[in-house]
Amino acid sequence: MIEESGYLVENILATKGQPIDFEEFIYPTVSNNITTLVFGTRYAYDDPRRHYLDEHMKHFNHLLHKSYIIGYLPPWLQRIATLFPSLRDGAIKEASEKLSSFIRFFVDVAEVYLIGNIFSFFTAGSSTVALVLVKHMLNLSLKADTLQARLQKEIDDVVGRERTPTWEDRLRMPFTMAVIWEMHRWSPAGSLSAPRAARVHSCHPAVAGFSSL
Repeated sequence: MIEESGYLVENILATKGQPIDFEEFIYPTVSNNITTLVFGTRYAYDDPRRHYLDEHMKHFNHLLHKSYIIGYLPPWLQRIATLFPSLRDGAIKEASEKLSSFIRFFVDVAEVYLIGNIFSFFTAGSSTVALVLVKHMLNLSLKADTLQARLQKEIDDVVGRERTPTWEDRLRMPFTMAVIWEMHRWSPAGSLSAPRAARVHSCHPAVAGFSSL
């Protein structure tokens, strides 16, 4: 994360203060953390695979945050993992071909779970994180002389400008942590979470007489 944030800073500085669409910078940064974890590599901002992944993440994000109007599990959500065919045909295929036949057997059996877990990483660890960071930037830009200034002062006092932050720094940054947590309360990534439905109709005995609930 620290390394990838360095690339983010470099790319923003390269704009030399010109107005930018922050989403175009933050989506590659956040999802590169996931691709590094899952595939063992990052994709450059101008890599076609990077654009492919980010565009579909944005599309999924927009659909996800309209979930309050959805009362059932729609077909598109069941098939949404097909937006990532490169997972099966690209990195996973390349890695599995290098495995011994014994290990390959387990990979073949578990592939459906592997795809599902990778999809979960990207949706929960990339799309939502990017959205929250965009909201933070909007909030700070609207309150540059108050909220942003106070936040910057605490960061400068604790971390300074000569090193990267560490996890332990949070213990000495109460205002920064409060701002982060307040954003999750005030404007969570998913207003009512993602749409859900039970695969099998069931009812707990304790509420059997209240099926209308």
